[in-house]
Amino acid sequence: MNKKLGKIMTLFVLVFPLLAGMMTTTAQAADGETVSINLHKRVFEKGASGENPYPKQNTGEIMEDFGGEPLNNVTFEAYDVTNKYIELLSTLTDVQATAEIVKNANASNYAPDYATKVGTQKTAGEGIATFADLPLKDEKGKFKTYLFVETNSPANIKEKAAPIVLTMPLYKGDTEVINENVHIYPKNEKEQVLTKDLSEESKKKLTVTIDGKEYFNVEQGVPFGYELSALIPWNVKDREYYKVTDTPNKGMQVLIDTVKVEGLDKDNGDFTVAVDASGRGFVVTLNTSKQAVMNLAGKRAKITYDAYLTEDAAIDTGINNTAVVEVGPGPDGEGPEKPEEPVVGPDIYTGGKKFEKVDDKSGKTLAGAKFNLVKVDKDGKVISYATLANGKYTWSATADNATSFESDTNGKLEVKGLEYSEKLTNDESYALVEYEAPTGYAKLDKPVKFNVVKDEFTTQTLEVKNIKKGLLPSTGGNGIYLFLAVGSLLMVGAAVWYRRTQVEVEV
Repeated sequence: MNKKLGKIMTLFVLVFPLLAGMMTTTAQAADGETVSINLHKRVFEKGASGENPYPKQNTGEIMEDFGGEPLNNVTFEAYDVTNKYIELLSTLTDVQATAEIVKNANASNYAPDYATKVGTQKTAGEGIATFADLPLKDEKGKFKTYLFVETNSPANIKEKAAPIVLTMPLYKGDTEVINENVHIYPKNEKEQVLTKDLSEESKKKLTVTIDGKEYFNVEQGVPFGYELSALIPWNVKDREYYKVTDTPNKGMQVLIDTVKVEGLDKDNGDFTVAVDASGRGFVVTLNTSKQAVMNLAGKRAKITYDAYLTEDAAIDTGINNTAVVEVGPGPDGEGPEKPEEPVVGPDIYTGGKKFEKVDDKSGKTLAGAKFNLVKVDKDGKVISYATLANGKYTWSATADNATSFESDTNGKLEVKGLEYSEKLTNDESYALVEYEAPTGYAKLDKPVKFNVVKDEFTTQTLEVKNIKKGLLPSTGGNGIYLFLAVGSLLMVGAAVWYRRTQVEVEV
């Protein structure tokens, strides 16, 4: 009897842990009626996924080493897809059923028609959106299946995160303990929304090397081209608008008729172009309801245009322009959004030269000297004359329409808006040709050669000297009698001297 009881007790001791475990698991499944899903939004720099495993397998637990940076202001929606999941299991495996729901979500606007929305959350704080207290089971006791989709994100996000399907219950690691506080890490890559630069052709045309450093230099009025590259949001079709505004500094003007968006047709209403508030730049607005614009979702739009420097351009000062993107409200109704700081284009320079007209001997400044601006060859021969009209220079072989540059009352004269002399070819030089001298001065008989040098406009002034003509009395004026009297006296004196010398010889 004692031996039999001992065997029973031994069997109970061996089986009890298993029974206890089963009872514990059953109790936990019964007691846990809800689950909280925490979506930790992480963003990686474009192309930086190699720094961390990407994509990285979620564990359902907090993952301190997941990588990336928290991303706020991302909207997620949660949907109940339990019935569809169970239906799919009749012909598919659980993995295939999950993939089918993801496929349906990607093919729809955000979620398929059979999905029932159960909540909306936006990431905040450390990039977390929490869907708290979601039911683990339906009214029939079947475990739920949920779909989570990203419906809006900042404009620097190229594409939304993949839809997430979670089928309850989820367990902690390799245990049979239900995880009632799940942590999932959806991922995105971000990239710069807007970049801008001169076109490659314009870079070649404007580049000049001075003291080993490259600058962009141009004559005023000569057009040069820009290229803007703008990232179009993945959900552009749900944005009210998408605008790019480009505003040049004073001294630069955009040629508004040259603004184009590659792949879009302005005449078809894909976009509009308007003059910006400064009157110097433009605003491009994409029509987000047009299919051609929708096709750019997650891609980059190329905007090209021409600009030129005006007479207001400060000499030897970098003139640039600033571009900014503004994106209208998205599906959540919040906005507008300016995803980045404005982007500034490269500095463009133009040159000039100052002169002072002076008397050759006294250094007195001279007004009224008139010149033509020309280019001369290495021998000093004039090869072209400058005409400045409507803020633009034209160069021609004759002086017929050449612009006149005249020294002011202080003898000052300046020419502005020229390329630096380093850009002139074939040993050419700039020069001034005087075609009318100040009153009482002889006109210069040779061109006055000069160089346009960066940063010398305000520090160096070239003196141009004139020689005063000899004084001649006016015909019929009082001065002629003085000359006649002096001449007569000289003649009389000569005659007297001659007679005396003759008398002395005779004696």
